[in-house]
Amino acid sequence: MGSDRPLSQKEIDLLLQQIAGAQAKPGAAEKADQGTPQEAPSAPSRELTPEERAWLLKVEVDVTVSLGGTAMPLKDVLSLKPGSSVLLDRMVGDPVDILVGSLLVARGRLLVQDDQYVVEILDVPGRVSPS
Repeated sequence: MGSDRPLSQKEIDLLLQQIAGAQAKPGAAEKADQGTPQEAPSAPSRELTPEERAWLLKVEVDVTVSLGGTAMPLKDVLSLKPGSSVLLDRMVGDPVDILVGSLLVARGRLLVQDDQYVVEILDVPGRVSPS
């Protein structure tokens, strides 16, 4: 982990999944010692060392807030111009998704504070704590 090169989005997604998987199954090591069969991991089977984990928790990632989406024919997309409107699949007041890459990390509500948009966190599914 001593490399200074930026991580790709795929590497970040894989590491986040590995951390989430390790925290979701805290007794996995004990089960292995007892000879209980385990399900095959979807991420690399090697656990992070404390040094790797500390380094990983300092990595900055791009966070995206998804206000909604829609499906449009390509001809309509190509005809968009300043002043055009795109109807989204969410209503005012509906929760917004907070994503790191393609991974949903939280849900929140869009607010305005001091003339800036902010997101109040409402839910953190599969919470990953940095402890």
